[in-house]
Amino acid sequence: MRQAIEYRAGQALAAEYLDPLAERQVGGHDHALPLVGRADHVEQQLGAEQAILQVLDAAKHRITLVSFAVHRIRNVGKALVRAAQRGVRLTVIVETPDKIEGEGEYSTIRALGQEVAACSTVFYWPKENREVGANNTPGILGVKCAVADAEWLLLSSANLTQQASTINTELGMLVRGGTMAKRVEQQFDALIQNGALRPV
Repeated sequence: MRQAIEYRAGQALAAEYLDPLAERQVGGHDHALPLVGRADHVEQQLGAEQAILQVLDAAKHRITLVSFAVHRIRNVGKALVRAAQRGVRLTVIVETPDKIEGEGEYSTIRALGQEVAACSTVFYWPKENREVGANNTPGILGVKCAVADAEWLLLSSANLTQQASTINTELGMLVRGGTMAKRVEQQFDALIQNGALRPV
């Protein structure tokens, strides 16, 4: 199996700031569940929103939440506030606090909601830290994941949007146990410590 996370949005981010993951497969996990949304022919499925709420509600100490897009996340926002009220430390990593030229013009911080923004430490990937491709287009933060207590890991195609949680077909994997959750958490810790990601 290929590495658990592949960062393709800029060689500088991938090579300079990230150490490769050593594991090539998910091993020693207690629970691994494939999930898919809005595919009625699938006999057993866990929706994108259900999966992320399960991770957030399970957290006792720490949550790391990463998404490219954030929009109308009422239930997720409530779960994050509940977690903060339990004393859970929240780290939210987003594509940009505002907009990138040519992309959507909503504010990510406003989309998170005042309560979530107030109880979270929010980081973003500055444009000056990104490589530029064809047509002067910067790389993007394409990662969507949630980690709780280095124990639960959700990797998903779904952004934190109402559309992703209601009408899109999305695919991901929910893992409990093993070492992968901790390794993903450590990768984003390294990005923050090295300055690749900055606080809003």
